Amino acid sequence: MRLTKLDGLRGLFSLMVVFYHYPQNQIPESLAQFFLFRQSYVFVDFFFCLSGFVISYNYHTLHKWSEFTVYMVKRFIRLYPSLFLAVSVYFFGYLFVGLPTDDKAPLINFLETALMTNSTPLLGTNPGFNEASWSISSEMVSYLVIGLTFLIFPKRRTVPVLLTILLAYFILFRSGQFFHTFEYGFLRGLVSFNLGFVVWKLSKYDFKANNYLEFLIPILLIVLLYFVHNFTRVNEMETPSGALFNMLVIPLFFASSILLLLKTDGPVSHFLDTKPVQYLGKISYSIYINQGFMFHLAIIAFSKIYKVETTADMLVQLFFVVSMILLVSHFTNKYVEVKLGRYLKQKALGKPRLAKSKTTV
Repeated sequence: MRLTKLDGLRGLFSLMVVFYHYPQNQIPESLAQFFLFRQSYVFVDFFFCLSGFVISYNYHTLHKWSEFTVYMVKRFIRLYPSLFLAVSVYFFGYLFVGLPTDDKAPLINFLETALMTNSTPLLGTNPGFNEASWSISSEMVSYLVIGLTFLIFPKRRTVPVLLTILLAYFILFRSGQFFHTFEYGFLRGLVSFNLGFVVWKLSKYDFKANNYLEFLIPILLIVLLYFVHNFTRVNEMETPSGALFNMLVIPLFFASSILLLLKTDGPVSHFLDTKPVQYLGKISYSIYINQGFMFHLAIIAFSKIYKVETTADMLVQLFFVVSMILLVSHFTNKYVEVKLGRYLKQKALGKPRLAKSKTTV
């Protein structure tokens, strides 16, 4: 089963999340409020759903505690080194060059991120350093829950997975804030992550879809983001009906899109398999996790060599900042994600008992 086009889509969406988080006072108002950028926070649900599919595809054979241990160690090593580097850089940037944070709780913000609790209420409701890092916390919770589901229910997993989705939906509905990420983010992650398992189950059925149906994905995505921008949120806050719409439609849209791409090989798939898009997919996690500190450091560096006064200056700065994020992400992907990750896995999983696990990355 080909997954490269899904990696490419993840790369494009990670770049869209960068535009969403980019400081709004540093870009022209028309661009800052452009609906494709302002609503790009929804792509995090695509990341969850894709992760749920990939984990289900690779680890559905888990049935021993030793295999579960290997699985969790691998997942931790996949995420944590880059996360710890990003939060450490941000923390020292806060101390020495004045990167912005909640002055009342900088240490708590550091701990929330470093301990991966900032999608839960365990240490409070702090966003942590790097606003996007809450989703890494949620991802780890989802890894744990789906892994235990595979382990405890070796044969009939669909029912507990669906019950997890329904329970998460119920709590989110009661809270009234599907996108309230600092308290209920782990539940938001569980919804889309477990939908990824459903996509994996459905993908096992032998059927093909018309290749030109792929065009529905970008068309419906634009319509969806426009609707979210204009009808479900007021001053960046969800309305009650908007919350219900987002809870139900957005995760299901991304789940359906992944399933469709798995069953087609049309023009959209071919575009997602091009080298530039594949490159973005390769470094997508680094792009996502580096953006928090890189925004501010790159803007500070740019302001020392170029005075920003006009709209054109802002666009030049935007190009510079995004380029720096991509450049730094290239190196963190190569040396932290790949080389350091490989070294840590060799050290952690070098014992013969663990090396015999049949699970794959």
